[in-house]
Amino acid sequence: NNYTSVRARALLRRVEAAGVELIAPAAMSWFAYAIAADIAISDMTSMSLYFSLLNKPVLFAPLERHRFAAGSPLLKLYDESEKLDFPDIGAEQIEKTLKRKIFTVRSLYPAIGVPGHLHGVLIRCLSES
Repeated sequence: NNYTSVRARALLRRVEAAGVELIAPAAMSWFAYAIAADIAISDMTSMSLYFSLLNKPVLFAPLERHRFAAGSPLLKLYDESEKLDFPDIGAEQIEKTLKRKIFTVRSLYPAIGVPGHLHGVLIRCLSES
């Protein structure tokens, strides 16, 4: 919704002002950036699941749990991940998140072991480069 979009843009401006370098790709080109990035700052989009599947940390905007589907992989990832600390967003929180043990949703997706699955294709392509 528009309110969430406005909050997300405001949050990104504050994070950038705190000294964190951001990549702001076009809506259709974010996946290449996910491979190159060290961390994701997310709300409740599927992008955070992709980062988790790539074994990369996700720093979530604080959200009400009732907004997630009960028992969903996204809710599990949200519960296990760091949340942005308002108003003290900065490089220190990013560094803390990068050092934290990463929770991955991989075990919640049994098809991941199948070679033709997206994760298997990504790993194969990354290992060939």
